[in-house]
Amino acid sequence: ERRFAAARPAYTYVQALPFAGRDWDVAYWTDAVVLPGAGLSNGAMVAATGLLLGAALGALLLVMTGRSRQIEEAVTERTAQLRTEVAERRHAEDAMRLSEQRFRSIFDNVPIGVVYTDDHGRIAQANPALGAMTGFLRPSLAGTLLHDFVHPDDRATCDALFDRLRTAPQAGAAVSQMAGVRELRFLTINGQVRHVRLNLRRLETEEHEAGGIVGVVEDITARRLLLEAERARN
Repeated sequence: ERRFAAARPAYTYVQALPFAGRDWDVAYWTDAVVLPGAGLSNGAMVAATGLLLGAALGALLLVMTGRSRQIEEAVTERTAQLRTEVAERRHAEDAMRLSEQRFRSIFDNVPIGVVYTDDHGRIAQANPALGAMTGFLRPSLAGTLLHDFVHPDDRATCDALFDRLRTAPQAGAAVSQMAGVRELRFLTINGQVRHVRLNLRRLETEEHEAGGIVGVVEDITARRLLLEAERARN
């Protein structure tokens, strides 16, 4: 819609302009003296062009400023979230590292043998105490069967413990509840006999799946010799 109105000293022009989802009214006016010799149509055209360009530029800047502000706020919010996530991850990693250090310290320094095996008794890890008990270096223990360190007369008992654990309906049940803790004889690298108490327990993952077997091996040789000496005296 266009309309021209002649005021006493000036000409007025109003243009409806839809832009950026909003309706705008662009109005301009000028005195006849400003455009000497120009007709109403020429003056209106020049003024309308300038005003329309100015209005379009202003509206565009307004839209761009609003979008820039939204983007800046989104970036600021996401940056804050990332910083929080990084801090939480760093805290979790530090806690896990500390937990691993504590576990490794206990594993390496506990005075009883500790061994991790698969479901068939093949050794994955063994601590120094088990190495000292058998006379083997720790690296040489990895990959061997725990069965191989057991006295031939006690190997069937050891195998039965692993069988019970491997076929148990529920992971995590202690041998003492399912198959009982067993006293066995271990053979050292020099062929000496060591009396041990073997306690096995099946591990499970967070998904409640079998995660191998952990064994605690306690050397009770000195205790057995003392008991035998007392029996001999009596």
